[in-house]
Amino acid sequence: QLQEEELLRLLYEEAREQLQGGRYPVDPPEAAELGGLSCRLRLGPFEPEQHTELSLRPLLAELLPPGPPARWGALFRRSRSPGPAQRLLDAFARAPGPEAPPAGLYRDFLRRCHDLPGYGCAFFPGAIERPSGGLLGRGGLRPVRGAVGLGGHRGIDFHPQHVLLALTYPELCWELVGAVGQDGDAPPGQDGDPAEPPQLWLEFDGDHEGAPVNRLLRVFSPQAELMSALIECCIELGGATPTAAEAPPAEGQAPPPEQPGARGAPLRRQESVTRPRLQRLATIDYVQDG
Repeated sequence: QLQEEELLRLLYEEAREQLQGGRYPVDPPEAAELGGLSCRLRLGPFEPEQHTELSLRPLLAELLPPGPPARWGALFRRSRSPGPAQRLLDAFARAPGPEAPPAGLYRDFLRRCHDLPGYGCAFFPGAIERPSGGLLGRGGLRPVRGAVGLGGHRGIDFHPQHVLLALTYPELCWELVGAVGQDGDAPPGQDGDPAEPPQLWLEFDGDHEGAPVNRLLRVFSPQAELMSALIECCIELGGATPTAAEAPPAEGQAPPPEQPGARGAPLRRQESVTRPRLQRLATIDYVQDG
């Protein structure tokens, strides 16, 4: 039992470090719940007389991950929603009491982290092209972080931390271009031109004005070859196999009855940082004949 608790503690510390480092995009309400569990593990059971909003305020940077930046409108009006310290205090008050063992608290924290984008993934630095046009008309490259794991591939923006693209392996085709040793690739720096980093081309389904299209996204990364190898490894380990719960019903078999409130339950809020923002991707859209 002690060894199991120690293993859970190490997993908790690793997940908390990744969360504090901004590698897991998380909405403020969920961040507060995770912070409340960290408060419980660090400060002990909640005591209303001892634990107040004022006492937790110096610990916000250690217990809450970096949140999304405030919008311009929010800077000039008083918000009616509770601030980070109050949300953390409320979550701390909802945390399990003295009877909860540390191992159970570690499991609760890890269970919540398991649903976050990027959990259990390897991260790779990269960049994608910005969409041209718009009000500012700026192009260039947008720094991103590629997250590759058994659940699929995700592209995460650096500033602010939110998901740009989320694909499972059945939804994804990819091709590595520009890696050293590939046939037809020029050696770095040939003809005096600065060599571009290797590229990982991602292909997935999309729609344009209601019509189905194929989309191509180019990801520049010095570790594109590692990303490609890890994607292939994850697929070989079963990452591309749909779960039984996702399998369609057999022919002639009625679908299972929908539970009350089930429709819409998996949907994320419009402003959620975990909701993919495909409109911020500069993709090449085409229609494949046949």
